[in-house]
Amino acid sequence: MSVKMKYIIGYSVLALYVFITAGFVAKKSAEEVCRKVEVSLNDTVNQLVVPRDITKLMEDKKNSVYGHRFSNINKMQIAKLITNNIALVKNVGVYRATDGTICINIEQRKPILRVINKYNQSYYVDTEGYLIPLSDHWSARVLVANGDIAEKSQKNRAIHIDSLNTNIEIKQRETLRELIILAKHINDDEFLNAQIEQIYVNRNEYEMIPKVGSHIIYFGPIDNYVDKFFNLKAIYYKGFANLGWRKYKAINLKYQNQVICTKR
Repeated sequence: MSVKMKYIIGYSVLALYVFITAGFVAKKSAEEVCRKVEVSLNDTVNQLVVPRDITKLMEDKKNSVYGHRFSNINKMQIAKLITNNIALVKNVGVYRATDGTICINIEQRKPILRVINKYNQSYYVDTEGYLIPLSDHWSARVLVANGDIAEKSQKNRAIHIDSLNTNIEIKQRETLRELIILAKHINDDEFLNAQIEQIYVNRNEYEMIPKVGSHIIYFGPIDNYVDKFFNLKAIYYKGFANLGWRKYKAINLKYQNQVICTKR
Protein backbone atom coordinates (compact mmCIF):
# COMPACT_ATOMS: atom_id res chain seq x y z
CA MET A 1 0.00 0.00 0.00
CA SER A 2 1.40 3.36 -1.01
CA VAL A 3 2.08 6.12 1.49
CA LYS A 4 -0.47 8.31 -0.28
CA MET A 5 -3.17 5.66 0.10
CA LYS A 6 -2.35 5.30 3.81
CA TYR A 7 -2.86 9.05 4.28
CA ILE A 8 -6.18 8.93 2.46
CA ILE A 9 -7.42 6.02 4.58
CA GLY A 10 -6.16 7.67 7.76
CA TYR A 11 -7.90 10.98 7.03
CA SER A 12 -11.09 9.15 6.08
CA VAL A 13 -11.13 7.22 9.36
CA LEU A 14 -10.46 10.44 11.31
CA ALA A 15 -13.24 12.29 9.50
CA LEU A 16 -15.66 9.44 10.18
CA TYR A 17 -14.68 9.45 13.86
CA VAL A 18 -15.21 13.21 14.14
CA PHE A 19 -18.59 12.95 12.39
CA ILE A 20 -19.80 10.12 14.63
CA THR A 21 -18.50 11.85 17.79
CA ALA A 22 -20.12 15.17 16.84
CA GLY A 23 -23.42 13.44 16.21
CA PHE A 24 -23.21 11.66 19.56
CA VAL A 25 -22.39 14.90 21.40
CA ALA A 26 -25.20 16.76 19.62
CA LYS A 27 -27.69 14.04 20.51
CA LYS A 28 -26.53 13.95 24.11
CA SER A 29 -26.70 17.76 24.28
CA ALA A 30 -30.24 17.78 22.92
CA GLU A 31 -31.33 15.18 25.46
CA GLU A 32 -29.80 17.06 28.40
CA VAL A 33 -32.36 18.70 30.67
CA CYS A 34 -32.45 22.13 32.32
CA ARG A 35 -31.50 21.92 35.98
CA LYS A 36 -31.00 25.58 36.86
CA VAL A 37 -31.92 29.14 35.84
CA GLU A 38 -29.47 31.98 36.41
CA VAL A 39 -30.48 35.64 36.05
CA SER A 40 -28.15 38.61 35.57
CA LEU A 41 -29.10 42.30 35.47
CA ASN A 42 -27.53 45.09 33.42
CA ASP A 43 -27.81 47.41 36.45
CA THR A 44 -27.04 45.88 39.84
CA VAL A 45 -27.35 49.18 41.74
CA ASN A 46 -30.67 50.62 40.57
CA GLN A 47 -32.68 47.42 40.66
CA LEU A 48 -36.22 48.01 39.46
CA VAL A 49 -36.27 44.25 38.92
CA VAL A 50 -34.53 41.59 41.02
CA PRO A 51 -33.52 38.10 39.86
CA ARG A 52 -36.22 36.54 42.04
CA ASP A 53 -38.91 38.24 39.91
CA ILE A 54 -37.66 36.24 36.93
CA THR A 55 -37.04 32.90 38.64
CA LYS A 56 -40.45 33.07 40.32
CA LEU A 57 -42.07 33.51 36.90
CA MET A 58 -40.06 30.59 35.52
CA GLU A 59 -41.07 28.34 38.44
CA ASP A 60 -44.75 28.62 37.58
CA LYS A 61 -45.99 25.22 36.33
CA LYS A 62 -47.14 26.49 32.95
CA ASN A 63 -43.86 28.37 32.37
CA SER A 64 -41.37 26.04 34.04
CA VAL A 65 -38.31 24.90 32.10
CA TYR A 66 -36.89 22.80 34.92
CA GLY A 67 -36.49 19.16 33.89
CA HIS A 68 -37.29 19.93 30.25
CA ARG A 69 -34.95 18.89 27.46
CA PHE A 70 -33.03 21.78 25.95
CA SER A 71 -34.21 20.63 22.52
CA ASN A 72 -37.77 21.46 23.63
CA ILE A 73 -36.98 24.83 25.22
CA ASN A 74 -37.80 27.88 23.08
CA LYS A 75 -35.51 30.77 24.06
CA MET A 76 -37.57 33.37 22.18
CA GLN A 77 -40.70 32.31 24.04
CA ILE A 78 -38.89 32.70 27.36
CA ALA A 79 -37.85 36.24 26.43
CA LYS A 80 -41.39 37.10 25.31
CA LEU A 81 -42.86 35.61 28.50
CA ILE A 82 -40.68 37.87 30.65
CA THR A 83 -41.26 41.11 28.72
CA ASN A 84 -45.01 40.45 28.58
CA ASN A 85 -45.28 39.86 32.34
CA ILE A 86 -42.71 42.25 33.82
CA ALA A 87 -43.21 45.77 32.46
CA LEU A 88 -39.97 47.09 33.94
CA VAL A 89 -37.93 44.79 31.66
CA LYS A 90 -36.86 46.27 28.33
CA ASN A 91 -34.86 43.47 26.68
CA VAL A 92 -34.09 39.84 27.48
CA GLY A 93 -31.23 37.65 26.31
CA VAL A 94 -31.49 33.88 26.82
CA TYR A 95 -28.73 31.33 26.26
CA ARG A 96 -27.68 27.92 27.45
CA ALA A 97 -24.60 27.21 29.56
CA THR A 98 -22.70 23.92 29.43
CA ASP A 99 -23.77 22.66 32.85
CA GLY A 100 -27.52 22.32 32.33
CA THR A 101 -28.19 25.99 33.12
CA ILE A 102 -30.41 28.47 31.29
CA CYS A 103 -28.88 31.95 31.59
CA ILE A 104 -31.15 34.99 31.34
CA ASN A 105 -29.73 38.50 30.89
CA ILE A 106 -32.11 41.32 31.81
CA GLU A 107 -31.95 44.91 30.56
CA GLN A 108 -34.17 47.11 32.71
CA ARG A 109 -36.08 50.14 31.50
CA LYS A 110 -34.59 53.48 32.53
CA PRO A 111 -37.07 55.93 34.13
CA ILE A 112 -36.51 59.65 33.57
CA LEU A 113 -39.73 60.92 35.15
CA ARG A 114 -42.12 59.95 37.92
CA VAL A 115 -45.67 61.09 37.27
CA ILE A 116 -48.22 61.62 40.03
CA ASN A 117 -51.52 62.22 38.24
CA LYS A 118 -54.49 64.18 39.54
CA TYR A 119 -55.96 60.95 40.96
CA ASN A 120 -52.79 60.56 43.08
CA GLN A 121 -51.69 57.53 41.07
CA SER A 122 -47.98 57.16 40.33
CA TYR A 123 -45.98 55.69 37.48
CA TYR A 124 -42.69 56.20 35.68
CA VAL A 125 -42.02 57.32 32.13
CA ASP A 126 -38.86 55.86 30.61
CA THR A 127 -36.37 57.27 28.09
CA GLU A 128 -38.32 55.80 25.16
CA GLY A 129 -41.69 57.25 26.13
CA TYR A 130 -43.16 54.16 27.81
CA LEU A 131 -45.43 54.49 30.85
CA ILE A 132 -44.31 51.84 33.34
CA PRO A 133 -45.41 50.91 36.88
CA LEU A 134 -43.41 51.64 40.00
CA SER A 135 -41.00 49.03 41.29
CA ASP A 136 -41.62 47.01 44.46
CA HIS A 137 -37.88 46.96 45.13
CA TRP A 138 -36.42 50.38 44.44
CA SER A 139 -37.54 53.99 44.06
CA ALA A 140 -35.84 55.74 41.15
CA ARG A 141 -34.41 59.16 41.98
CA VAL A 142 -35.86 61.02 39.04
CA LEU A 143 -37.70 64.23 38.30
CA VAL A 144 -41.29 64.31 39.62
CA ALA A 145 -44.22 65.70 37.60
CA ASN A 146 -47.66 66.37 39.08
CA GLY A 147 -50.65 68.67 38.73
CA ASP A 148 -53.05 68.65 35.78
CA ILE A 149 -52.17 65.17 34.47
CA ALA A 150 -55.09 62.79 33.89
CA GLU A 151 -53.44 59.83 32.19
CA LYS A 152 -53.22 56.59 34.17
CA SER A 153 -50.82 53.69 33.72
CA GLN A 154 -51.73 50.03 33.33
CA LYS A 155 -50.52 47.70 36.08
CA ASN A 156 -47.80 45.31 34.90
CA ARG A 157 -47.86 46.74 31.38
CA ALA A 158 -45.51 49.06 29.55
CA ILE A 159 -47.51 51.35 27.26
CA HIS A 160 -45.95 53.73 24.78
CA ILE A 161 -47.35 57.22 24.78
CA ASP A 162 -48.42 56.80 21.13
CA SER A 163 -50.54 53.77 22.09
CA LEU A 164 -52.55 55.49 24.80
CA ASN A 165 -56.32 55.29 24.78
CA THR A 166 -57.60 57.59 22.03
CA ASN A 167 -60.46 58.66 24.32
CA ILE A 168 -58.19 60.84 26.42
CA GLU A 169 -57.98 64.47 25.46
CA ILE A 170 -55.37 65.28 22.83
CA LYS A 171 -53.98 67.96 25.14
CA GLN A 172 -53.38 65.40 27.89
CA ARG A 173 -51.33 63.26 25.52
CA GLU A 174 -49.40 66.34 24.40
CA THR A 175 -48.75 67.23 28.03
CA LEU A 176 -47.01 63.89 28.57
CA ARG A 177 -44.96 64.38 25.40
CA GLU A 178 -43.91 67.83 26.55
CA LEU A 179 -43.01 66.53 30.02
CA ILE A 180 -40.74 63.92 28.40
CA ILE A 181 -39.02 66.65 26.35
CA LEU A 182 -38.46 68.78 29.45
CA ALA A 183 -37.31 65.81 31.55
CA LYS A 184 -34.78 64.71 28.91
CA HIS A 185 -33.37 68.23 28.66
CA ILE A 186 -33.06 68.53 32.43
CA ASN A 187 -31.50 65.07 32.78
CA ASP A 188 -28.94 65.78 30.06
CA ASP A 189 -27.79 69.00 31.72
CA GLU A 190 -25.64 68.48 34.83
CA PHE A 191 -26.59 71.82 36.40
CA LEU A 192 -30.33 71.58 35.72
CA ASN A 193 -30.41 67.96 36.87
CA ALA A 194 -28.84 68.97 40.17
CA GLN A 195 -31.12 71.99 40.58
CA ILE A 196 -34.66 71.02 39.50
CA GLU A 197 -36.63 68.30 41.28
CA GLN A 198 -40.27 68.83 40.31
CA ILE A 199 -42.45 70.03 37.42
CA TYR A 200 -46.00 71.13 38.20
CA VAL A 201 -48.50 71.17 35.33
CA ASN A 202 -50.81 74.17 35.62
CA ARG A 203 -53.22 73.92 32.71
CA ASN A 204 -51.12 74.62 29.62
CA GLU A 205 -48.10 75.90 31.50
CA TYR A 206 -45.30 74.49 33.64
CA GLU A 207 -43.95 75.52 37.01
CA MET A 208 -40.71 74.10 38.40
CA ILE A 209 -39.56 73.57 41.95
CA PRO A 210 -35.81 73.67 42.69
CA LYS A 211 -34.00 71.33 45.06
CA VAL A 212 -32.29 74.28 46.74
CA GLY A 213 -34.24 77.40 47.67
CA SER A 214 -37.90 78.17 48.25
CA HIS A 215 -38.64 80.07 45.05
CA ILE A 216 -40.86 78.94 42.16
CA ILE A 217 -39.80 78.95 38.51
CA TYR A 218 -42.69 80.01 36.26
CA PHE A 219 -41.62 78.34 33.04
CA GLY A 220 -44.80 78.97 31.05
CA PRO A 221 -45.62 76.85 27.97
CA ILE A 222 -42.97 74.66 26.37
CA ASP A 223 -42.32 77.17 23.55
CA ASN A 224 -38.65 78.19 23.29
CA TYR A 225 -37.78 75.82 26.14
CA VAL A 226 -34.09 75.68 25.19
CA ASP A 227 -33.78 79.47 25.44
CA LYS A 228 -35.73 79.49 28.70
CA PHE A 229 -33.38 76.98 30.28
CA PHE A 230 -30.40 78.98 29.00
CA ASN A 231 -31.80 82.13 30.63
CA LEU A 232 -32.52 80.24 33.85
CA LYS A 233 -28.92 79.03 34.08
CA ALA A 234 -27.69 82.55 33.34
CA ILE A 235 -29.69 84.05 36.21
CA TYR A 236 -28.39 81.38 38.60
CA TYR A 237 -24.78 81.76 37.50
CA LYS A 238 -24.63 85.54 37.11
CA GLY A 239 -27.60 87.24 38.73
CA PHE A 240 -27.95 85.19 41.90
CA ALA A 241 -24.20 84.89 42.31
CA ASN A 242 -24.15 88.61 43.07
CA LEU A 243 -27.59 89.22 44.55
CA GLY A 244 -28.32 85.90 46.31
CA TRP A 245 -31.29 83.69 45.41
CA ARG A 246 -32.74 83.77 48.96
CA LYS A 247 -34.06 87.30 48.33
CA TYR A 248 -36.46 86.11 45.61
CA LYS A 249 -39.69 84.12 45.69
CA ALA A 250 -40.23 83.67 41.95
CA ILE A 251 -38.41 83.50 38.61
CA ASN A 252 -40.61 84.13 35.58
CA LEU A 253 -39.40 82.82 32.22
CA LYS A 254 -42.70 83.11 30.34
CA TYR A 255 -41.73 86.10 28.23
CA GLN A 256 -39.30 85.86 25.35
CA ASN A 257 -35.75 87.03 26.12
CA GLN A 258 -36.79 88.16 29.59
CA VAL A 259 -36.25 86.88 33.11
CA ILE A 260 -38.41 88.55 35.74
CA CYS A 261 -37.47 87.91 39.36
CA THR A 262 -39.89 88.80 42.15
CA LYS A 263 -38.51 89.71 45.56
CA ARG A 264 -39.99 88.43 48.80
